Amino acid sequence: MAPGSKPSICRRAWLVLWWSCWILSSGPVGSLARMANAAEATELPPDVWTAGFLAKIIPYTTWPRQTLTTAGGTLTVGLVGRDPFEGKLGELLSNTRMEGVRSVSVITVTNPAAFSRCQVLFVPSEHQAQWLEWRREPAAGRPSVLTIGNGATFLASGGVIQLDLTKRNFYFNLSHAESSEVKLDSRRLKLALKVYRTAGAGPEPGAP
Repeated sequence: MAPGSKPSICRRAWLVLWWSCWILSSGPVGSLARMANAAEATELPPDVWTAGFLAKIIPYTTWPRQTLTTAGGTLTVGLVGRDPFEGKLGELLSNTRMEGVRSVSVITVTNPAAFSRCQVLFVPSEHQAQWLEWRREPAAGRPSVLTIGNGATFLASGGVIQLDLTKRNFYFNLSHAESSEVKLDSRRLKLALKVYRTAGAGPEPGAP
């Protein structure tokens, strides 16, 4: 490894995650909660747990029918600024089965024009300000998109799902989801730490 280069995420951690996704793929309502517990027990790195969350939550999201039809049946997941998953998210999603979805593509979003191609956007905390700036650009358009981020103010900034990496769970803003024309399966929604129903609402940074 070259001096100063970032070490790759532990291969064993990814194998544990793949096994967890497979064994829970047909599980009942509590599958996401059990995955959170499994992640804590095996001490999966945050990025690995996040990839597992995305792989489990995306199949339980629905978009307007015309959204996927216009995209030719391809569900595009955009990673804003960088790919924190080292290309592994695409592998986790490769066998995803969703109505109207023929294939899943994972891209890195480095300009506002790429927003209009995505049905899912993951925003790492360090790129939240960039996301806020880019989405104001006319080139970003107004696509039906599920936005997920791990920043402490992501929900308050207009996101749909905010991850809590300490609690291995998530917050959800129903008003933002409706504005974005996306819906989450009601049983999965019940697993959220809290569901906010007004625009701009979210957990207070640093709240227990």
